[in-house]
Formats: sequence, structure tokens, C-alpha cells
Amino acid sequence: MIAPYIYTTKVQCIIMTKTSKDQLDRIYEWMKNNPEKVKATRKKYKEKHAEEIREQNKKHYPEIKDRKNERRRARRRLRPDFVERPRVYTKEWKLQHPGEYEKIVKDWKKSHYEKNKEILLDQMHNRVVNLRLEVLYWYSDGKMKCEQCGESRYEFLAIDHINNDGTKDRKEHKGNIVLHIIRSGFPNGYQVLCHNCNALKQFDTYNRTNPTKAYHRYRDRVKIEMVKKYSGGISKCVCCGESRLRCLTFHHVNGGGTKHVRSLKNKSLAVFLYKNSPPLSEFSVLCFNCNKSLGQYGFCPHNGHDIP
Repeated sequence: MIAPYIYTTKVQCIIMTKTSKDQLDRIYEWMKNNPEKVKATRKKYKEKHAEEIREQNKKHYPEIKDRKNERRRARRRLRPDFVERPRVYTKEWKLQHPGEYEKIVKDWKKSHYEKNKEILLDQMHNRVVNLRLEVLYWYSDGKMKCEQCGESRYEFLAIDHINNDGTKDRKEHKGNIVLHIIRSGFPNGYQVLCHNCNALKQFDTYNRTNPTKAYHRYRDRVKIEMVKKYSGGISKCVCCGESRLRCLTFHHVNGGGTKHVRSLKNKSLAVFLYKNSPPLSEFSVLCFNCNKSLGQYGFCPHNGHDIP
């Protein structure tokens, strides 16, 4: 018999149930003395009649909306700190309970990411692409072209370290190089090259300074064999037809290339293919331009070419 009195006033109870005032006083006195039982009963009642309560609130909300707003306005007139007081209390609570606050924020971020994962990833990708275009535009003096070959499609362009100190720069400033450049105010020492020209420059510099030339000869021989095997015997990029060996790389058809290359720990992917011989359907041969474009943008701008 408690449930009918939970959401009503004493006057309404008298009208609805024709209960005497003395009986209502005893009921409300019992409710004050047994808050836990009242709370459990309210919870059970809400769960059982959730849809009815929702519909009733929708039905009566327009009638009580103006009264609620008027009460809020009256409180704000009487108490100027009505809005600021909760904010001050929240700031004080954060300072007094830093551990609990961090846990609440961490749990919220995790649940928010799980609910909106696809939207957040799309937003992050678009933001990074726009920032990357801004950096490319700055270091190419507005031309948006490779300094060596003149490639103008932005999907093929990359940011190159002029002094060949890219490894050192990445170790000092971990994270996205584009964000580091923008935060540093577009410093000198960078230029725009396409991925193929950047790879050629990197290989020439690395082979010239590394003393283990025998290993490089072995790796080149293995790469020639694997390129011929996984390109169907043509030894070219299956998308654009690039034939220079230094510009060719292996494309993971089913995705997961970044994770796989990291697991090799700087070991040659060609040597891995040579020793393990995975199926031909899992890998194909692309130039660095086509492969990077697929990884960063999800497509290759070469029209009329189907990439296996």
C-alpha cells in the first residue's frame, strides 16, 4: 500500500484514496523511519511501471513546464549564486577526491569511445589529413609537388628530413610528425618528396653509411626473388607499373601490414616471405606511392587499375 503514496502529496492522497489525515500521517511517519524500505519499493515500482511513468511524464510535462521554469527563475532572483554554487562545489570535490575523479573521467571516456568508435575515428582521420595537407602546402611553397620528380597528387606526397635525421627526430618527438611540426611553428629542415623519391633517398643514404654490405647484397637478391614471385612474374607495381626495385614494396592484401611489420622488429619483410612462403593471395607488390596511399587514404588515385 506504500506505492500509491510515493509520487503524490498528502492532499492528493486524501482525494484519491479517501484516507483520513491521521492514517496518512502514520504512513508518512513510517516512511521517514524506514527510508531503505521506501527506496527499495520505489525502485521496484519504477522498474515495473517504467513505461507508464514515462508516458505520464510526457503527458503532463507541458502543463508543469511553465511552473518549473518560474520556480527556477525565482530561485535565481533570490540567490545570485544559484548557478555558480554547483560549479564551485564540483571544483572543490575534484580537488578533494582526485583519484575518484580520474576514475570517473577514465570510465566515461572508455564508454564514450565504445559507443561512438566509428564517428570518433572518422573525425580523427579527417583532422590528421587536413593538418597534413597544411604542412605539405607550407613546405612546398604552395606548389604541392615533389621536389625531385614533380609528382603533384597529394596522396603520394610525404614530408622528408633534408638532413637525413628522421630517426633521431622521431625518437625525440614521439607521436605524429605533423602535429610536432605545427606546434613547433613550421621549423626549417623539411621538404616535400613523393614516397618513391623518399624511399630512394633513404636507401641510398642507409647503404652508403652501413658497413654490412654483404647482408645488403643477400637482402637485395631475396627481394628480387620475392618481388618476381608475388607480382606474378612481372617484377612491377601491379597498380602503376613502377619497375625500380628500390621503389617496390609488399602490400598486405587482407590488411594488418603495420602491425605485422612492427612484429618483425626492423627485419626485412622480403626475408620473412623468403623463409615462410605465405600464400600468394595474402601479398602483392606495389610501389611506395600506391601502398602509402592505400594505407593513409584507403584508395589509390591511379584510375583504371584494380589492386589485388
